[in-house]
Amino acid sequence: MNHWDIARRLMNYERGSFVRFILRLAYICTALSISVMIVANAVITGFNKEISDKIFGFWGHIQINSIHSSQMNVSHPIGYDSLFVKALDSIPGIRHHQTFAFIPAVITAGEEMDGLILKGIGNDFDWAFFEKYLVSGSVAAFRDSSHHNLMLSQSLANRLKLTAGEKSRVNFVINQEVIPRTYYISAIYNTGLEEYDQKLALCNIDEIRKLANWKPDQIGGYELFLNDISQSDSIADQIYENHLNQDMFIETIRQKFPSIFDWLNLQNTNQYVIQALMLVVASINLITVLLILILERTRMIGTFKALGMKNRALKSIFLIHAFQILLKGIGWGNVIGFLICWIQKYGKVLKLNEQDYYLKVAPIHIHLPTVLLINLGAIVLTMLILIIPIGLIGRVSPLKAIGYR
Repeated sequence: MNHWDIARRLMNYERGSFVRFILRLAYICTALSISVMIVANAVITGFNKEISDKIFGFWGHIQINSIHSSQMNVSHPIGYDSLFVKALDSIPGIRHHQTFAFIPAVITAGEEMDGLILKGIGNDFDWAFFEKYLVSGSVAAFRDSSHHNLMLSQSLANRLKLTAGEKSRVNFVINQEVIPRTYYISAIYNTGLEEYDQKLALCNIDEIRKLANWKPDQIGGYELFLNDISQSDSIADQIYENHLNQDMFIETIRQKFPSIFDWLNLQNTNQYVIQALMLVVASINLITVLLILILERTRMIGTFKALGMKNRALKSIFLIHAFQILLKGIGWGNVIGFLICWIQKYGKVLKLNEQDYYLKVAPIHIHLPTVLLINLGAIVLTMLILIIPIGLIGRVSPLKAIGYR
């Protein structure tokens, strides 16, 4: 009979016995620890992904603009460079690029007024992001060239008491002169990112060209969208070294808004703390169970030693026994964890305060390689820790153990 068969037979305890109860408790604790780690990882990964996608939807992954542009989102014009655009098209990893321009303004409606940043966009604008968050109006209405069209956020529209289809006056300060314009509210969006929703509105880039007396081929800059955000630094460096003009400045969105990404990284730290605590709980639980099982099987250990079995062989039997317990607990933990994630993803049970968390419901994003790493890490670390209590087997005396009750 090999060690695996002996360890498997150790799993058979009488119904209602104390050891059988301890085994079930071990399964439950291990399963809960693993399920908590899986759910925590899915929620935090989903949270980071959703917030990051919203930020990238506003600004792109990389921005290129004039070195004279203000950090307060006031664009300085640069000429549209077709050769530079062709160079961008040739760089692997860039999914899409589009032109933009920024100008500050004050919007009024009745007695209400508020400051905002107008983002001018052209025909190359990718509407996929804003279409997903449209509340009223339509992209088609925004593209209608018969009006001076404006797309506002819902929070700004609510403060100004405006709805899609209404008109509002927007005032610009150009060369110390106030220039008023009447705009048609063609669409209203709501992303939940109040920091940006409250101050950003969209208009046609030709509006900014006319207001600022730019030439027809002048723009504020380029926004780049990548296939993989992890390549943003390398692609930005490649553009800077090989293609960037002297009057251009390039930065990634992580460089533009470092505080937001530092905050998101803090959520990853919370995840690591949760996972470490759950591993400690699972390990302590299995150490306790293993000690109880060793005490329960003291006579068996003494008998095997008296028959000539080495300590190393006995230790391997109990390690295999602990591994079987751990594996069963991990299996149930995965089932419970994936079930909770599935319920939240499709049932949207856990709601969030959108003003505080930028999301209406707790997001779920299961990254299978990470889940696999959680399972493997739990097995490896727990089994390494269990080597400590296994050492007690070497101290068991065969004569005393056989007479142990």
